[in-house]
Amino acid sequence: MKMHEIVEAYLGSTVKNAIVTVPAYFNNSQHQATKDASVIAGLNTMRIITEYSMTTAIARRISSFFDLGGGTFGVSLVTIEEGIFEVKATTRDTHLGGEDFD
Repeated sequence: MKMHEIVEAYLGSTVKNAIVTVPAYFNNSQHQATKDASVIAGLNTMRIITEYSMTTAIARRISSFFDLGGGTFGVSLVTIEEGIFEVKATTRDTHLGGEDFD
């Protein structure tokens, strides 16, 4: 709840919905725990995205990206128009990535 309050104070408006990024190595149970924590904080989690440098995505207007680090493989397809990110698809494989690629 505290983080929710901090965000609302910073933005100066009510926040009800959120898009949350999680580490690439998170499994399905950890994704669900993240959603549950959002509910406890009073947020509606619209999407959970496997982590990627969103700053890089904004600067480069990337519409698809791959994350091969940390022993996982994540792929997300995103459209970016007028500053609005729309996740078209995202998936991950927690058993592929990192050292599996040479």
